[in-house]
Amino acid sequence: MAGTYNYTVTNAVGCTSVLSANIVINAQPSAPVSATASTTIQPTCTLSSGTIIVSAPLGVGYEYNIDGGTYQASTIFSGVTSGSHNILVRRTPDNTCISSVTTVIVDAQPVTPIAPTVGVVTQTNCALAAGSVILNGLPAIGTWTINPGAIIGTGVTTTITGLVPGTYTYIVTNAAGCTSVPSADIVINAQPVTPTAPVVGVITQPTCALATGSVVLSGLPAGNWTINPGAIPGNTVSATISGLVAGTYNYTVTNAAGCTSALSANIVINAQPLTPTAPVVGVITQPTCALATGSVVISG
Repeated sequence: MAGTYNYTVTNAVGCTSVLSANIVINAQPSAPVSATASTTIQPTCTLSSGTIIVSAPLGVGYEYNIDGGTYQASTIFSGVTSGSHNILVRRTPDNTCISSVTTVIVDAQPVTPIAPTVGVVTQTNCALAAGSVILNGLPAIGTWTINPGAIIGTGVTTTITGLVPGTYTYIVTNAAGCTSVPSADIVINAQPVTPTAPVVGVITQPTCALATGSVVLSGLPAGNWTINPGAIPGNTVSATISGLVAGTYNYTVTNAAGCTSALSANIVINAQPLTPTAPVVGVITQPTCALATGSVVISG
């Protein structure tokens, strides 16, 4: 045990020596304190391992060990996988005094979400200037943010509306702050053009001999079109619609994209003028001996 000792020796004939020099036995060295460790770098979205730094005890005379590996003078352990890890400290140079275990947890690497999956794309139409898209495959756990737009939500699917014509890609950032690669391209087409109302031109009214009228419509769209009422097809910039009985008409035109104009101005076809009946022959007076000419009474 610790203390100071002196020894004598007695020989076989009973003679005893003087005391030896002092022999000092030091107190038993104490084990170093357990390591104080701070995990300064946890795994990230792009880095699968962490780093553990021992913050105490520090200085010359200490070495450090993780999970039974080789002792090292450095206080930094890098490339540490996720899970529970044991750290020991020993005192040098005798290397026999070893601390109790300090346990440090390295978190699992955060999961990076997959790119949003493009679902149904709704294009612009004659009445709607913007399109929309359904995005699927979004993170199932926690709140996510879709960009561009900083759209915040939850659930595995969402619909993005109000998309003006153009090409879009989207990324999603999950609750852990990890961001996906961009989605596939989403193309929103230009809004189809709605034609102007047909322009009313020359109106031909019914006559004594023709019971119907006609009208010339101009300002029709390029390409194939259909005029209604009547489902009249064509592809010229003007058209004549005939066979119109008396009445008031308005026409629309639908272009090749399926967009329909507003109504034309009123087209009024008058009633056919009346043709009189044949005159009715009445009293006929014949010539006489004294009068060379006759006469007739016409009525009706």
